[in-house]
Amino acid sequence: SSESKQGTREFLNELSVISSITHHNLVKLHGCCVDGGQKMLVYNYLENNSLARTLFGMFNQISIFIRTLNRW
Repeated sequence: SSESKQGTREFLNELSVISSITHHNLVKLHGCCVDGGQKMLVYNYLENNSLARTLFGMFNQISIFIRTLNRW
């Protein structure tokens, strides 16, 4: 349908913008794969666990630090 084609075009346009952004705190987006209704993103490989574990681990460390500060 024309609606799904427009959605795919918008997705690809956003990917074009996102993939051009570089910053040392961001994972590089290299591209994507669109297969039917499936849309997949291709990022740099992250060593030492997953992005979720890295983020949640960081938040966990911050919350432990805050709890420790609150005890003082």
